[in-house]
Amino acid sequence: MSKINNQGDLDKVVKYAKQFATDNNHQYFTVEHLLVSMLHERSFVSTLQTLGVDVDNLLAEVEQYIADHVPQTSDDGIEPKKTQTLERVFNRAFTQVILLGRQNIHITDLYLSISKETHSHAAYFLKKYGVEPEQIVELYKKSSPSKKTTNYAAQALEEYCTNLNEQAASGKIDPVIGREFEIADMTQILARKSKCNVLLVGDAGVGKTVVSSQIIGPESRPVSCCSMTPYDVPWPESRRAFCCSMKP
Repeated sequence: MSKINNQGDLDKVVKYAKQFATDNNHQYFTVEHLLVSMLHERSFVSTLQTLGVDVDNLLAEVEQYIADHVPQTSDDGIEPKKTQTLERVFNRAFTQVILLGRQNIHITDLYLSISKETHSHAAYFLKKYGVEPEQIVELYKKSSPSKKTTNYAAQALEEYCTNLNEQAASGKIDPVIGREFEIADMTQILARKSKCNVLLVGDAGVGKTVVSSQIIGPESRPVSCCSMTPYDVPWPESRRAFCCSMKP
């Protein structure tokens, strides 16, 4: 089985970023820590210098921001908590690779994901120094030789995701009682032609995962979940649903 590999020593980039937060007794592991680490990665620095970016000043500003705004803990050796923004950056980069059918995660994927976090200071500093996504993508395309297309997306789904259709057929999906409206409402939203994204919000343990597992369709669900409602939407027989847990 071919796994998604890290190019440009991305393992080291992430480890360095987390170690930077730990060594400075920071309470949180942030996108800005990740950017500091990226600004020490040779290929990314080379790309920025090609665009005329003053990498040293950019790095100094990001480090100063972290020193001024990231709270510290008095306890040595405490592992910093990963922020939700950083979690989104990792998940978005990983998902982008799957959707593009690529095998490798490149540091460019991390940059593009950071650039989407428009309210983060990491994205602000990159934009301040004139770094634009279109320029980075163009340089990446020029430096990456074209390769024969392979079904890497299917391989990644099999490697990292759980097929909910198979889980339902095996009776492994837990029954859901009293959530018929939420399931029906979610199904209706997913069936829309546009604005079809569903966001389930709630504390840990309230049932977000088990509710989301019901999107495979009424006939595949346990009996207790099959009550008909005015919101029931017919599902195509070819539908497939996957559950993907991404924890970089």
